[in-house]
Amino acid sequence: IWDYATRNGFIIVTQDSDFVHLLEAKGHPPKVVLLRTGNMSDREAGIALTQAKPSIADLYQNDYGLLEIMASSG
Repeated sequence: IWDYATRNGFIIVTQDSDFVHLLEAKGHPPKVVLLRTGNMSDREAGIALTQAKPSIADLYQNDYGLLEIMASSG
């Protein structure tokens, strides 16, 4: 996943902190969006990502490699 995203200019969206560890070790690209949603439905996670769209666009355009999206169910 990491190599594919790097080769194709993709951002990895994940709930898996292992990608953050790879980012810390290797740097970017690829960039990583870490979705910290706790126990929520796919629909709720989709809403959180949609609401974060401006921040994700900022990540794409600027020189930092990690965006954390914090969201809670309810």
